[in-house]
Amino acid sequence: MSGHADKKEKNAKELSALRVKKVYDLMVLKGIEKDRLFYKSYGDKQPMEERDISYQVIGKLKGSKNQRVVVPVLRKDYNPVPKKDTPVIMNEGEN
Repeated sequence: MSGHADKKEKNAKELSALRVKKVYDLMVLKGIEKDRLFYKSYGDKQPMEERDISYQVIGKLKGSKNQRVVVPVLRKDYNPVPKKDTPVIMNEGEN
């Protein structure tokens, strides 16, 4: 995951770190194992909306695209091995 901020925000590096850490914590709270997650803060170094020479945002969203957390999905086939205490329920016809 990557945290980002807009150049107009004070303490952009810290804000982007707080954003991405909050999403990380929420995903862990929802049951995703910590070893499957990685996060980094980029501050205002990777903007999606650029600014012109007079420091005005070029685009309609006024910098809000820069205030974001990006969560890429690297694997869709993750199927953890069931824990020994977890009963495995098979549908009829499965072995």
